[in-house]
Amino acid sequence: MVRKLLYIVFAALVLTGCRNLVMPKDDSACDLSALTVYVYYDESNMALYNSFDVLSGNLDAQTGEGTFFFPRDPALYNATTLSRCRLEAVIPATASLKAYDEEGNPVPGGLGGIWDLANHSVGIDVVAANGDSKHYEILFRMRR
Repeated sequence: MVRKLLYIVFAALVLTGCRNLVMPKDDSACDLSALTVYVYYDESNMALYNSFDVLSGNLDAQTGEGTFFFPRDPALYNATTLSRCRLEAVIPATASLKAYDEEGNPVPGGLGGIWDLANHSVGIDVVAANGDSKHYEILFRMRR
């Protein structure tokens, strides 16, 4: 009798843990809401960097094309320091991101890793859960 009661209690506990998984709906959200560039200007101390909001520059919301100009400071923003940048994007939780180099080749790992942004461009596709996508093309420029 006690054993039967234990089986019933055990079964009740196991079954109460089973719930239907609620999946997010396949929405069409595919906007890039933030893009930050981190410039590591001291190779011996990678804790020293400056960050910039790339989308605060010249970005056409319709075409997804934009240009970002680094500040005019040759000591901090030159071909050497801009060859060791990191990019970070904010996209909808249900979307995914694909990155492309200047020639349009897909970059494995998305935006992860170090980028050379000294007068180079980066392509980004934000793909919504339902398959819709939006392409962004950002040109990074040094001021002389």
